[in-house]
Amino acid sequence: MHCFASPRAWYVGVLTGCTLGMFGYPAVAQGTWYTSKAAWLAAVTSVRTDTFSDSLGRGRILNRLGGDLQIWEEGPNGTTLYRGVNNAGEGFISVNQQSNVLNLKFNSFAFAGYFGVVDVNDQLLNTSLMVTTSDGIPYTLDLSASAGTFLGYFGDAPITWITVEQPTASGYLALNSFSLAKPAGDVSAAGENVAPEPGTRELVILGTAAGLAFIIIKRKRPLFAGLFPWQSSRDSF
Repeated sequence: MHCFASPRAWYVGVLTGCTLGMFGYPAVAQGTWYTSKAAWLAAVTSVRTDTFSDSLGRGRILNRLGGDLQIWEEGPNGTTLYRGVNNAGEGFISVNQQSNVLNLKFNSFAFAGYFGVVDVNDQLLNTSLMVTTSDGIPYTLDLSASAGTFLGYFGDAPITWITVEQPTASGYLALNSFSLAKPAGDVSAAGENVAPEPGTRELVILGTAAGLAFIIIKRKRPLFAGLFPWQSSRDSF
């Protein structure tokens, strides 16, 4: 009985296993949440901030930062964002219904904002909210009742939207300011440093594996000859 498969079967099996293994583990977006503004600023550059200090205008969707940021609320009631001043003297925008979700749409590797929840008298509440990114990464933020609470994010791929909601509706979701930024050291606004899409990567891997398997099968002399003890110069494919 032979202890080893033929060299050809061994090579092809290894290549097939590696390829299938890569398909089984697709790329997963990763990011870092920041509760320190200084730490977030150290990781990014080209920061643009909207403090919502000018007239918001009319319409269900706010177009801000030159059209690169859209903000709207979503829920069964109330679709026009409210603007007020909280007990810390900070201007903010908020949803009109406690149960409504705040949506922000943009395209950026990094974002940050000062978040809060206010009551009907525009007083900040000591509660929490949850921010979820377009790549499915959530963060639960504990809020201060004395001022807006900072939260920033920096990912390895562009974020295209976030949702802000309350685990339990205790007040009105509020946003004091919002910023978009690029990774520190990234000189391209278009994002040339974006990793290939998982489908593109897998096609490259599959094509490479198929090409190597073809070479192994067609070679007159075994590939990597002499590297393995069971492989002799008489082996032929």
